[in-house]
Amino acid sequence: MNILLMHNGGDAGLPSGETVVFNAEAAALRRAGCTVHQHLATGESGLSGKIRKANVFWSRSSWRTTRDLIRTHRPDLVHFHGVLPDLTISAFAACRDAGVPVVQTLHNYRWICVEGGLFRDSAFCDDCVCGNGWQGVRKRCSRGSTVVSSLLAMNNRFARKQGRLFSLVDRFVAVSQFVKDQHVRGGFPAGQITVKYNGVSIPPPVEPPRNGQFVSGDAAVVSFVGRLDVAKGTSILGQLPDLMKSRCPVQFKIAGAGPDEQMLRDRFASHSNVEFSGRISPDSVTEFLQSSDCVIVPSIVPESFGLVAAEAMACGTPVLASKIGGLAELLSASGAGWAVEPTAGPAAFADTLHEILTGKSRIEKARRGRTFAESKLDIEKTTCDLLEIYKSVMSRPTDKTDLTGRKAKA
Repeated sequence: MNILLMHNGGDAGLPSGETVVFNAEAAALRRAGCTVHQHLATGESGLSGKIRKANVFWSRSSWRTTRDLIRTHRPDLVHFHGVLPDLTISAFAACRDAGVPVVQTLHNYRWICVEGGLFRDSAFCDDCVCGNGWQGVRKRCSRGSTVVSSLLAMNNRFARKQGRLFSLVDRFVAVSQFVKDQHVRGGFPAGQITVKYNGVSIPPPVEPPRNGQFVSGDAAVVSFVGRLDVAKGTSILGQLPDLMKSRCPVQFKIAGAGPDEQMLRDRFASHSNVEFSGRISPDSVTEFLQSSDCVIVPSIVPESFGLVAAEAMACGTPVLASKIGGLAELLSASGAGWAVEPTAGPAAFADTLHEILTGKSRIEKARRGRTFAESKLDIEKTTCDLLEIYKSVMSRPTDKTDLTGRKAKA
């Protein structure tokens, strides 16, 4: 099978989980015997710059780039991950014009939410999912700009409400049932969306986490991996070391970068129990997670999936995460950890973390997580599922009509 993978990678200087998945799936597809071509768009001008060029609605250059990639590689199918702001719906149209089937992974909520993450004023927000995006415009949810938010709202209405998007994409792949449910609420045809979890590599097993109470001088290691910003829970993370100080010895290890990194470094400058690693490579994440007694994922945004939580499960490390979005779904399905309502605040996370570290259920949680990862998240298995999606799409007639009623070009 000959596959063209395309992804809008956003900020090249701050790789996202979506880009990690994009590259991991490409490697797994090659191991499965596919010929894979990758195109990663990483525009330097950002979303605002693209909108100033009106590319958010239609990009002639994106259409030409996609057309040329199809002519060069002659793929059997084009699989998109992120689309905005550099690729746009015009890339889908180029595939339609060439008669090539299209799949898009729904990593986020961009088609149904102006902000893109169901997040506003430091809390979950789904006001625009079933509406026309006016609330997102009124609240200036994208980049704090009424203009940018208005154009994105109009783009979503053009793509979604009038059915343009659904005529150009053969199958959507939701990374969790939560993501599918939100898009169906937003008007997506349920039958056009297949749920497939993101896959993770399963490392060789290591010794299970220590059990029982941690005594003085034997600190538990609690780690965080991810972008350091308010959506990922820095308001919670920033309180935990102080809240845990009088309860049990804990060494916090924080890996990542982002707008709140310096704030956290300043806050914990005098704390000997907080260690910063900065941004670490995907290859280093496994070792980082395996050396932990618990991994915390305190997001206050409804994560579409929860890649770090999934990777922790694969490492046999129990997880403390927010009970929201795809994270709640993963923890409920796997039994691999503890979930806390993010609205309960830092004290509730500290109470649960104390229970985790002084209780005796961590080994069982770790075992469940590892078992779930091996059966449901192993990237070799999820790639087989992806190939089945490809085959089902390719077996359908590719004779489509464009927005003017003309038949697609073969």
